[in-house]
Amino acid sequence: GTRPFYLETIAHACRMSGTMSEAEFLRRTFARTGCGWLLDVANIYANALNFRFDPYAFIAEVVKQPDVAKRLGDLSMIPTANTPEEMAVTSSHSPG
Repeated sequence: GTRPFYLETIAHACRMSGTMSEAEFLRRTFARTGCGWLLDVANIYANALNFRFDPYAFIAEVVKQPDVAKRLGDLSMIPTANTPEEMAVTSSHSPG
């Protein structure tokens, strides 16, 4: 049978240049491919601290595509940092 494919939002230390936001990129990718989303809250939180954006608004922007919320494959909320300052450097899946 077919196996589902999922994308995960990663924590990153630099912004990519481009004409669309990461949330818009994910939303468009999910709409065009039908793949699911591994929603890693710790990674989104780390990015929100690093790049000063609202993590709730980011998630809302991605799931405003009607069927994305139905295709959530997993919800990860395992932070490895003890303080917001540490979270700004690492997340649960970042090296170091």
